[in-house]
Amino acid sequence: DYFRMSPILNIATYVAKEGAAYELYSVQLNGNPIGKLNGTLPAGQRVTYSDISADGQRVVYQVGPGFSGLSAGLYSVSIFGGASTLLSPSAATGGGVGFTRLSADSKYIVFGFQSKADDPITVYSAALDGSGRVLLYSLAADHTFGNVELSADSGWFVFTDYTTVAPRSSTVYAVPLRGGTPIPLSNGNENAFSPLISPKSDRVLFYGYAPSACDESNLYSVQIFGGARRTRRGGERERRRVGRAASVRPSPAASRAAAGARRAPRHRAARRGQAADGGRSRPAAQGGSAAPAVAYPPRTRSRRTRPVRRRACPRPAPSPRRSEAADRRAP
Repeated sequence: DYFRMSPILNIATYVAKEGAAYELYSVQLNGNPIGKLNGTLPAGQRVTYSDISADGQRVVYQVGPGFSGLSAGLYSVSIFGGASTLLSPSAATGGGVGFTRLSADSKYIVFGFQSKADDPITVYSAALDGSGRVLLYSLAADHTFGNVELSADSGWFVFTDYTTVAPRSSTVYAVPLRGGTPIPLSNGNENAFSPLISPKSDRVLFYGYAPSACDESNLYSVQIFGGARRTRRGGERERRRVGRAASVRPSPAASRAAAGARRAPRHRAARRGQAADGGRSRPAAQGGSAAPAVAYPPRTRSRRTRPVRRRACPRPAPSPRRSEAADRRAP
């Protein structure tokens, strides 16, 4: 990310090589330079990444030996220049800072960190002004992060914890951004991923897959602090059986359309009968003779068109649900 523009101010930041290293600078959009933002870099280090807070006031940047891999340190500085503040813990060779996410209120940043190579990954939340740093989550061995999200109210950090060895599994968690106990939002017997946080920051939508004889995938909506789940299956429900497919029940609209198609020939035959007698088959109340009775053949169904009934995969027991009133009373 060689350059960024402030979302509020007419200022841009960019990374450029002036001398021996790539360093971070800011400039006004009218061309007036502001100056270099990073402090003195260690030998062999360069600015590898930068971003600007939502209020346009602060810049975060990473310093490391190259543009790929982990960075040695994460810093924060005013977009107008000044002293830089180190936000990340110190790292040994092979360790450093991974992913970063800025909060919407421009006060915090969440980042992944490894103290050294092959160490478990940890996640921290740090104040951009350098006033504090909190450990949010520590991964177990052979686990990694994915689908990192911050809520719009800057109150929650939501992510997926993946296993990297067989048997593979994944669990969606939510953690308060200022620190607290991680809350699992998915069940342990399903693989869950791709969480999305609602605009009101009160619920999380994620995809869940339960491997079994009848593989089933669902969308789930759950309160961001845990609690009752609601399943969203419409159209996204997948059922598979080994050896043969399960029968699919048509929608109500499709059933009505099919019923109308079966009745259509009878109505057309009746209209043709009225046309053949010159319209004389009007009701007696209108001065016409009564319509002659039309004999229809008995309705039969050939063996070829008879639907085959197959036993569908059993539905899982529904998750316990609380009332909407209970949802609103939850903390």
